Amino acid sequence: MRPPPDREEACPIKPPRPKKRLRYHADSEYNRTRTMRHLTTFRSVLALAALFAPPPSASADEATALFRAVAREHARISSIDADITQYISEPGRPREIFKGRYRADARGRFRIDYTVPSRQVVRSDGRVFEWYYPDDRLLYYSEAPKSEGKGPGFNPLEGIEEGLESRFTLSGGGWRLYGFFRPVRVYHLHDAKTGLDIEVRADPSIKAVIEKTVRDRRGYELIRESYRGHRDVGGVFFPSRVSVTTRTARGITSNVTDYARVILNGPMPDAVFRADYPRTVTRRRLGE
Repeated sequence: MRPPPDREEACPIKPPRPKKRLRYHADSEYNRTRTMRHLTTFRSVLALAALFAPPPSASADEATALFRAVAREHARISSIDADITQYISEPGRPREIFKGRYRADARGRFRIDYTVPSRQVVRSDGRVFEWYYPDDRLLYYSEAPKSEGKGPGFNPLEGIEEGLESRFTLSGGGWRLYGFFRPVRVYHLHDAKTGLDIEVRADPSIKAVIEKTVRDRRGYELIRESYRGHRDVGGVFFPSRVSVTTRTARGITSNVTDYARVILNGPMPDAVFRADYPRTVTRRRLGE
């Protein structure tokens, strides 16, 4: 006859082992100090939450007025001169880093003089777009892309305020906490011309856009723009980093630009945007 199983084998569920007793610190003063520290931290968090709680909801007219104020604040920028560092990621390619000087004005003209990874000049006078490699004397060109606005290319609300009555339908304007207890206004716009839906998050304290998202009719996200690290530059809050993520036929592309030594609304001579190429330059049309 088989001997009876032992106690552990007979019971398929093993009894729990006794938990170790928590050691109580002998120094009662230490325990009181630790408890008070935790209580102070908890109270501080509650105080911060109360301090940065979203303000009471405003009326539709007040929300619209704030949106227009943000748009007009961005429109105050008539020119920019800055050092930039760009991090560009595309599907199937390693990330590229570009460094150079960026200049643009309110007439839709711009110029970038790259020094990294090599000498390159990218410019547009509003009519022609050119990408020049001085070391190779190679010039690519095309017609400048049509722009509905006149800004230097960094105004996230370019052309929207002017079309609020005829083209864009504005709604929302409610408050939402963003980041570390940061209250922002969230607006929704519908573009009757393209059928696109646009969400804009704006910080009323600095009258600046923090984030902008564009979706198609099906709700798919096409473009997400993020604006961070705003600094006061001549009375205008300008972001030190702009991130743009775009959905393309090949996949997701990302362009992150860091701005340094920014000068806003300074003089911008016409000579900055003029082309001066040697006669022996090789010209090629983009796409050919």
